[in-house]
Amino acid sequence: MEASMLTRYVPSVARHTRVLRYGKYHHIYFIYHHMALAWVRETVGNLEKIGFICFYEERDVCPGENILGSVLQNMRKALKIVIILNNEFLSCKKSLLRANYAVHEDLSRDKEDDPDCLIPVRLEICELPEVLVLVKPLNIYDHPKNWMDILVGSIDSNAKTSQSTSKPNNDTAVNSLEAAANIFEKELKEAQIKEVHAFLLTPMALNLCHFLNQSGRSMAFHLAVETLGIQISGETVSLSMNAFRTYASRPYQIANIFRQNMGELPNELTSVTLEVSLEDDLICRETESDVKEFNELMRMVLRARSDHYLTDIMYNVEGIPKSRNIRDKCRFLIHDALVEIIPEIAAHPQFVSYDARLDSFQTWHASPPPSKEEFAEAGYFCEQNGVILRCFYCNGVDWDFKPHEDPWKRHAKWYYNCPFIRQNKTPDFIYQSRFGKSTPRRVYNLRFVRFLDRLISYQTWNHGELPHALKMADAGLYYTRLEDKVCCFYCGHGFRNWMKWDDPRYKHALLSPQCKYIRQINSTVFWQNVSRERDKMRASEKCLFTYTIKRRLAR
Repeated sequence: MEASMLTRYVPSVARHTRVLRYGKYHHIYFIYHHMALAWVRETVGNLEKIGFICFYEERDVCPGENILGSVLQNMRKALKIVIILNNEFLSCKKSLLRANYAVHEDLSRDKEDDPDCLIPVRLEICELPEVLVLVKPLNIYDHPKNWMDILVGSIDSNAKTSQSTSKPNNDTAVNSLEAAANIFEKELKEAQIKEVHAFLLTPMALNLCHFLNQSGRSMAFHLAVETLGIQISGETVSLSMNAFRTYASRPYQIANIFRQNMGELPNELTSVTLEVSLEDDLICRETESDVKEFNELMRMVLRARSDHYLTDIMYNVEGIPKSRNIRDKCRFLIHDALVEIIPEIAAHPQFVSYDARLDSFQTWHASPPPSKEEFAEAGYFCEQNGVILRCFYCNGVDWDFKPHEDPWKRHAKWYYNCPFIRQNKTPDFIYQSRFGKSTPRRVYNLRFVRFLDRLISYQTWNHGELPHALKMADAGLYYTRLEDKVCCFYCGHGFRNWMKWDDPRYKHALLSPQCKYIRQINSTVFWQNVSRERDKMRASEKCLFTYTIKRRLAR
């Protein structure tokens, strides 16, 4: 075995000890010849650092213990059996005997609960034992750089399968387990003390205690996060902002607790929901201590990277908040968390120069100011679709600029930690861009005041099954050329996720009833229907603001 094969393994994704299925004590049982002992020790050390429980004879068999009995018993208690093959193994009768035991154990298992548990690993070019000819081996010499990842994936896949089979996947299974637990509790209460003590010494009781002890960490984690206003359901993390705000500024290291226990979760997290009833429920964006834990938690759950930003993180509002301020504040809270980390190097070094950025605007559609020169000066270059603008340094994305909007202020507002912005603008400018109140504009986008201008914006509206462009323009909406997102020229409210049966006027009135344009073009009866619908949607007095990982497409 070459020394390069024994280098320290650094996992790409942190894993943590998993809850083993009832009756199992180890993730991996190792069978090997003593000449491979150094390799086994090194590999076991790396596996245990990332949360797997391993068993091998030289370390884990007690002196004086029956070796054959220990081998058979611990094979049964392992999820996977890894057989380390080399030429010495093939010439050793003792090693081949253990391989035969492993094959017998594999054949005796229920394949639904225990998928194929054998993993032969060849350290060097050698033949397979006859009993293993039907099992595909992992040849380390064929994968000198990523063999450890392959081995971890093989072991981990079985751990996940075992974990999922141990958990109820529907209400019927949950009720069945609760019923069994109730019967067990009743029997314990009615039993004599001597009977209880005798039961606790049985193998079944010991297995049950072992399983519950492993599960205790997961149970404690869920109870802790619920106290902090956090609930986990499927792929979504829900935060009750009222409860979370109480603890967010205290030194409870919420994000760290979450990070240490994410490996316990059965599903990969993809979205965050903020539950808000009042603006007072929200933490203050301007106070660093208040948002520190929140920001770390958001980045962890949404797996924020430097190339995410608004092109990957999608948000959706369920229900109607009492004010539009709640929606905007929720949006800024999560966005600030995702862009808080300062990029170390330019994301697009080919656009470092002003001239290179300016040349990229050849596909930029003609529009009123700001001009392409102003965009390039503020660090933006234009993507080939002619819609999306990106900062060459922080990779921040923008689109749909309003006439005469200052690109520097827009850049500083959304990407306040961009080194290019910090180099060219003062801290006061950045603070004012983020939190300063500007004089409200009577009309949001003067470019689309005319019906015809709004209609022309739908030239790339390739959504034949969605509401027609004529109806959209009539409702005061122009197309932003990003997916199916449209915007009202007057109130600035954005709309997306259209269905073919949606009425643009009705949706506009329902979600932005204060818009003066939509109010003046509809009848009293129409507004009475809208008011009744809003009352139904507002009954819960709660806004669910959901952010989901998804790739956005420009047209």
